[in-house]
Amino acid sequence: MASATSDTDWLRLVRADPHLPAEHLPPDWPAIRAEEVFHGLARAYAEPARAIAEQLLETIPVPLEPEQR
Repeated sequence: MASATSDTDWLRLVRADPHLPAEHLPPDWPAIRAEEVFHGLARAYAEPARAIAEQLLETIPVPLEPEQR
């Protein structure tokens, strides 16, 4: 049941964000730091994730169409 609570808390945070330009938000507004962390992690994990996906996709057998056999 803790998951439902955390989902609700997360949705409450998202809905509370006024989506104002950064210059109109207080310096400690959590959305600004959250966006920085998100983009930093996305950059850090992009290449390793691509490599893993490529490796996995290379191992999935694809059945040939009858005309390709």
